[in-house]
Formats: sequence, C-alpha cells, structure tokens
Amino acid sequence: MYTVAVFDGSQVAQVALAELVALVNQSSSFERVEKKRRGTGYVCGICEDKDWAAHLSAIDRFLIEHADRFRLAAEAGISIVFDTAVSSDGNSEGMLWTTFAYPANLIQRMAASGAAPAISVYPTGTP
Repeated sequence: MYTVAVFDGSQVAQVALAELVALVNQSSSFERVEKKRRGTGYVCGICEDKDWAAHLSAIDRFLIEHADRFRLAAEAGISIVFDTAVSSDGNSEGMLWTTFAYPANLIQRMAASGAAPAISVYPTGTP
C-alpha cells in the first residue's frame, strides 16, 4: 500500500495552492510535494507499508504537522485528499476481503483540516 496527500484547486485557487506547496515543502518531515505526473495538482508521499496502522499513523502525523495550513488552504478552495493505493492482490494470505477502517478521531481531524480520505484499488501489476 502507498498513501499520498493530494492537493488540487480551481484556477482561482492556484496562488493559494502554490503557497501551500511551498510552506509544506519548507517545514515537512515527509517527502517533498511534487507536481502530479497525471492530471492536475500536487502529490506528497506519506507512507509505503503493508501495515494499515502505519498508514493511519502517518496520515495523523501529517495532519497534526500541517493542520493550520490545511484549514486555510481548504478555506481558499484547495482540495486535500489522503489517498491510499491498494493492489487488488493484497490478499496474499487467502482472505476473501480486507477492511480498511479509519478511526473516528482521525476522520474528525481530517474534517477539521478540510481533508478527506480515499482508497484507490488497482489491478495487480498496475504501476
């Protein structure tokens, strides 16, 4: 699994988006925010791990580190999404399904920061 923070905004919010990217890059203990390879907006790697708890912890740390910035960015019309990519072959132990639950306190912290969660499931072998 791989979790990223995705930042995007309308044409009107581009100045605020550029300011957010610069501020996060100056002060973040995570990967640098970079322009997305596909589509619009920016992306920042948050966690790459097989353990879902590690992703939840990393998202929480990132939110705490940048909560004030994210709140202002959301007010300026910037979309902030924490997207976890999951390979559809993730059930290597013979399970029929896997549940990815977000604790209520993390959902509350995301909402207070103007952010949202997402899970993207990709077929096996998709880059």
